[in-house]
Amino acid sequence: SKNKILLKVKNALNNKLIREEILPQTEALLQSKIQSTLLSNKNELIVQFENELKKINAEFILTDNYNKVAQEIIKILNYEKEFTIATTNQNICMDFKNQIEKSNPEYQFIVANQYPSQERKEKISEIKISLVQADYAVSDIAQLVFYYDNSKTSYPHFLCDFVIAIVEVKNLLPNQFKLFEVIDKEKSKNMVFVAGPSRTADIEKVLVLGAHGPRKLLVILIDN
Repeated sequence: SKNKILLKVKNALNNKLIREEILPQTEALLQSKIQSTLLSNKNELIVQFENELKKINAEFILTDNYNKVAQEIIKILNYEKEFTIATTNQNICMDFKNQIEKSNPEYQFIVANQYPSQERKEKISEIKISLVQADYAVSDIAQLVFYYDNSKTSYPHFLCDFVIAIVEVKNLLPNQFKLFEVIDKEKSKNMVFVAGPSRTADIEKVLVLGAHGPRKLLVILIDN
């Protein structure tokens, strides 16, 4: 039974030999294995991240300054023939909002946080494209990490068909072991992991895109 298993684990952990010799040896071996898999430099991390994103059908852009990011977003809006974009009130998102709206008053950003919950959901669900900021990215599994405490909303991340996610190279980590060394313990109580566009093949093995999130994901990595 479960209780018997837990009792055996508890007794094992109270064993002096296990506690003082076996556990430290196991931990040292685990850390050694983890270190052996880490890539040695930033460029390798970026290449790995891009390759892993492609495997999950996400798109990727690498740029070295913020002005180029705004230009890329404008290109996307023009190509998609969309002039309204949803976003959050995070600093990077607001900087791009101000920059892009200033370049052409026809562009309009809807800041989700400015509306109460029900109205926010209705507004964001009608918008095709959103701009969000990822707090971290994990290169070996092409994963984006979002603290809810930073965005205060998840609607732009999941309700729009096309999500543009901004992440800075300084927040690109090699694996989840490193991620859990640096994440904020309080904020991590409410965070979301995103890996690629939403998809499912649960029904009749037919692939359906956008089942519980965006149909399309573009990650813009800023190496400034």
